[in-house]
Amino acid sequence: FILWAPVKVILQILQLFWLLLLALPRYQSVIVQNPPGLPALLVVRLATWLLSARFVIDWHNMGYTLLAIRFGNRMNHPFVRFARMYERVVGRSSDENICVTEAMRSFLEKQWSISAKVMHDHPPRHFKSLGTGEKHELFLRLERDGCLSDVAPWLRKLRRENADRAASEEKREIK
Repeated sequence: FILWAPVKVILQILQLFWLLLLALPRYQSVIVQNPPGLPALLVVRLATWLLSARFVIDWHNMGYTLLAIRFGNRMNHPFVRFARMYERVVGRSSDENICVTEAMRSFLEKQWSISAKVMHDHPPRHFKSLGTGEKHELFLRLERDGCLSDVAPWLRKLRRENADRAASEEKREIK
């Protein structure tokens, strides 16, 4: 991680700048989901300044807290402290902020002086949970249509295991 990370970040920075400044058509706004924010937040901030576009952050979590988990929940690790400062500084430079919970909005406002609008992340009302039979029918249809080809070996293995388990239970019931 330590050796590969700087190379990966440099490549991501170059790719993002190339896309945002040269490859994509002109845009009025760019929305960046955070996390992941390294290096995207700063690159998009710079590109939107250069092109006079709006920079919007969609906060789903704090990236530095996820990084802390990678370092054994050490919030005082230098990388974690850097990531926290980076998110706070770049976040304050954004033109707009949206987040998915009131708790996130409150944290951003109270801890970092960032104003955000809450846009709850939930399915529309017409979405509903499927029953077991409906799920089974859906997966059969997806499999028939070839949508599950990437997971077909796993599905075959799962079916064998379920059949073996059912056979074992049947044998136990007979005894």
